[in-house]
Amino acid sequence: FILCDFGQYDSNDVFNQLAQKGIFVRKFSNKLISNCLRISSGTPDQTGKLLQVLDNIISWYKNNTMKQQRLSKKIRSTGETEISIEINLDGKGSSKINSPIGMLNHMLDQIARHGLVDIKADIKGDLETGTHHIIEDTAIVLGMCIDEALGDRSGITRMGDKTCMLDEALCHIAIDLSGRGYSVIDMGEESSNEGEFSIDMCRHFYESLSSNGRFGIHLKMLSGTNHHHILESSFKTFSRALKEAASYDPRRLDSI
Repeated sequence: FILCDFGQYDSNDVFNQLAQKGIFVRKFSNKLISNCLRISSGTPDQTGKLLQVLDNIISWYKNNTMKQQRLSKKIRSTGETEISIEINLDGKGSSKINSPIGMLNHMLDQIARHGLVDIKADIKGDLETGTHHIIEDTAIVLGMCIDEALGDRSGITRMGDKTCMLDEALCHIAIDLSGRGYSVIDMGEESSNEGEFSIDMCRHFYESLSSNGRFGIHLKMLSGTNHHHILESSFKTFSRALKEAASYDPRRLDSI
């Protein structure tokens, strides 16, 4: 046997790709070797086939995930706001966010943490008429960043579907990074406009985000009574659905 550590690559993806080619190896749940595969010694012909398939998989990873990270930076200035956002879709979940709305800062941080998206955001705006303009324009700029970072969207899983909770609040989200913006948002309390980041404003945030990010989203808040919990559970759910949909599928190679 040979024990292979795949390092920066995902051994589960490699395992699935090998299996599709009729090559069966062993994977492990033990944390110390969880990213390793055990390969049995075979005939020269079997070894040649194995090496060719491995070479194809690693070449694809280098061309699609290691060649360059998916980055974007967008700046938008209007009569009400001035917003600069920079993201790395292949980040580690770090965030540096500055806005005059504390709850908005907290929600953007959830996208970073749970979506493993690095986010830098400098958000300024006029609060005299409320928080609407700042939250809406932030969603517009973030959506533009997601759209640009995804590029031609080749090789991605494309669809993501998650359900996440925060105490009594439970949210379900399905997204499709199709290149078409469409949203169906049911926050459960559509008429609520209380707070600096209201339930209704959260609905509008997702509508603006999907339109400018060019992706479809269906969001349904299944339960929840606490305002903070409702918002946070929705952002956690969105982040994890986005991470799944934006991840690469090595079986798709360069297909769109």
